[in-house]
Amino acid sequence: MTSVFLIVVCSVFIISVTDIFYEDGSIASNSLEWADIGNSTIIYDFTILARFGAEDAYQYWFPLNNSQVRVTIDRLPPLNSSMSAEWFIENVANSDKVQVSRLDRSEIKFGLRTILERAVSFLIFPIGDWKYFDDCFGDDFRLVNKDEQYPTHYEFMGRSSSLTTYTFTRNWLQQESGTGTYKSFTNGEIEKNSGIPVYISHHWLFSHVNGFEYTVILSQHSTDSTKS
Repeated sequence: MTSVFLIVVCSVFIISVTDIFYEDGSIASNSLEWADIGNSTIIYDFTILARFGAEDAYQYWFPLNNSQVRVTIDRLPPLNSSMSAEWFIENVANSDKVQVSRLDRSEIKFGLRTILERAVSFLIFPIGDWKYFDDCFGDDFRLVNKDEQYPTHYEFMGRSSSLTTYTFTRNWLQQESGTGTYKSFTNGEIEKNSGIPVYISHHWLFSHVNGFEYTVILSQHSTDSTKS
């Protein structure tokens, strides 16, 4: 049970970026807007990969393995015509946008559901100005929380992976805290026409004598989202 507590608390923690120092606070104008995706439902195929010491990952995550989850987009945050990279991360990428459930309506543990909802929400993007994202994140954008006893480091990277998709990545690291080192990696392929991720990979690593490691993969089951 201890490992599950660590998974939930730490995985949720990495989504929020507050009280931070950022390298480039410049404001960039944009022509971003939300596609007509409100109240849309997307079905994802779910895969879990776990390694060493992940007994609780097996117990709680593996019942979901090779199943399908339903993602409903129930809210979208407001956008500004001028946003810094930091403002976009804090107020758009990190905002909660979805609800997740299993397609067969069986239960997803609350903490696991929160991890999935925040990973998907992070990769739902506004559309219409991908150059804005290239300008903000093409050369890597870094954030450091210096107010903590053990500083946490964030790195965000984005690029157009094709004419139709955009790749966005977040790396997170908490330095050695006496109990171990925490690392996380969230990556997604976002469809440019809709702003909906077609592929999501969320990796979590706790380096410790009783550490664990897992990767959650969500692959869009169909090419079209459907209104719920």
